[in-house]
Amino acid sequence: MYEPGSFTPLLRVETENTELAKTRHRSLVEKLEQEGSGDGEAVQFPAALRAMLDRLEDELRRDAVSEASRAWLTQCGLTAEQMKNQLEPRPEPERKVHLYHCDHRGLPLALISPANTVAWRAEYDEWGNLLSEENPEHLEQLIRLPGQQYDEESGLHYNRHRYYSPGLGRYITQDPAGLEGGWNLYAYPLNPVTDTDPLGLWQEGSIEQAGPSWFIADPMEKYRQQAAIDLTKWWHDTAPQRDLFLLTQCPEARMIMLAAMNGSTSSTNARQSEYEAYKNRCNQSPPPNLDFCSLAKWKLSRNKDCRDMRQSWDNKWLPGRHAKNIAELDVGINKLAKTIADKCP
Repeated sequence: MYEPGSFTPLLRVETENTELAKTRHRSLVEKLEQEGSGDGEAVQFPAALRAMLDRLEDELRRDAVSEASRAWLTQCGLTAEQMKNQLEPRPEPERKVHLYHCDHRGLPLALISPANTVAWRAEYDEWGNLLSEENPEHLEQLIRLPGQQYDEESGLHYNRHRYYSPGLGRYITQDPAGLEGGWNLYAYPLNPVTDTDPLGLWQEGSIEQAGPSWFIADPMEKYRQQAAIDLTKWWHDTAPQRDLFLLTQCPEARMIMLAAMNGSTSSTNARQSEYEAYKNRCNQSPPPNLDFCSLAKWKLSRNKDCRDMRQSWDNKWLPGRHAKNIAELDVGINKLAKTIADKCP
């Protein structure tokens, strides 16, 4: 995440999308079809009905059920509350958050965790060459000088409109403006300590301070703002209108009512309750003012509870859903136990 109008990164949020992709949960349509009708047999809803239920699920999850949807449910003999009880909890991805510490130009020097530990740090020369790096958490940090991103395969820096070589201190692709940009088609600012080229188009020499962080004055900001305005207007003008005919008529009312009423809400409520319980325990913060050993022992107890509760949830509701998280917890638990054995009485 960046400060508006700036090429200086402020916040890094990393989401475990790989683990989330492995997670499987049923949509409202799938749940109702699988649990079937009153005789226990599975059913297959028409395409129009499936589309209606998908839209209804989206409204229920946002707590923004429209009047048209409520009227349609009433015709089916159902309420929004009954249908909401049929929803299965969506998996929440694990997220890692780090704060950037940058120099006056916006070059990242360190990533700081919420626990105030250094998760990554590096040193560079004036031209952006990496001199040293400490990366205990194996993070991928590709941001370099303002507007640049490191390409591992080539060793070059992608600079929006062309590629920059930190070893040469110049671009290896010509200025898109040609000779209008100057006689040297490959030049980077001659004083990289104070001057930058975030877009790969022209030198920026004004480094201004605003609040707690630094940013590069960006002449392209007004064009980005206008583009955002135009995009927002286009989105609203072309947004599809809800099909009122489908919402106000329900030829399959009996099919929906039987499927919804047949699904027991008790198991759904129990599953959600256990999910919230292990989530709260895993995210619980330690008490303040603990010494090193007390804090380590507290974290060991919490992590063991978190692992056991997740394993119990998996065994009961969805085997293998948190297998990767549980394996990672086991590694952390073993490390904590060894630290306590070595350093604490």
